[in-house]
Amino acid sequence: MRLLYRRESSLFLSLPAHAGVKSEGTLHIFIGRLGSMPSMFNQAETKPMKTYVCIVCGFVYDESTGLPSEGIAAGTPWADVPQDWLCPDCGVAKSDFEMVEV
Repeated sequence: MRLLYRRESSLFLSLPAHAGVKSEGTLHIFIGRLGSMPSMFNQAETKPMKTYVCIVCGFVYDESTGLPSEGIAAGTPWADVPQDWLCPDCGVAKSDFEMVEV
């Protein structure tokens, strides 16, 4: 089960740990502080940006920030990320990512 939750002024993503991860149980990934979050959390926006997480290692792709180090500009929708793109942390395919529901 994946869960996006708020603790005080921070946003976290909770994921089950998978086999091969050093610690078993639940991974808690810090997404950011709510006061400084990208505009994807601004409800006045007409098209909110989405966030995708690797189901293997927990790497997070945020459409609003992109991955400039990988040649993917900020604001690049997930659909426009090349199909042959691989997770920079564990090397799995784009198909091993799931959208985070906010």
